[in-house]
Amino acid sequence: MAVTSVAVMAIPTTAILEPDARTVVQRAVYRLVGCALGALLGLFCLYWVGSDFPVWLLLLMAGVWLSSQIQTGSTGIGYVGTQGRLAFLLSMIQSQGPPLSPTPGFDRFGGTCQRTKEWGG
Repeated sequence: MAVTSVAVMAIPTTAILEPDARTVVQRAVYRLVGCALGALLGLFCLYWVGSDFPVWLLLLMAGVWLSSQIQTGSTGIGYVGTQGRLAFLLSMIQSQGPPLSPTPGFDRFGGTCQRTKEWGG
């Protein structure tokens, strides 16, 4: 994911037409804001879910719908919706149903994973 991020951030399509650093910085900010908002929304939803499958499914659909509305809106911040959806899905989906614990979602939000902990990172 890190390599993809660098590649996407290094040469956005608009930078070819408008060669300045502002486009890259703007895209980086949109990415950061989208990821933070999506992950926080996902963790907030996990707080309400518990182990109730229908509630989890409804909140999952609502979060994807909301991020789709942001992505396809006319406000010019569509990239926030794209990144928000990915972070939301990574927070909400941890197995085949509602998560047993919100801990993996918090770990993903913090950028840590079990392997990093095992390797002493």
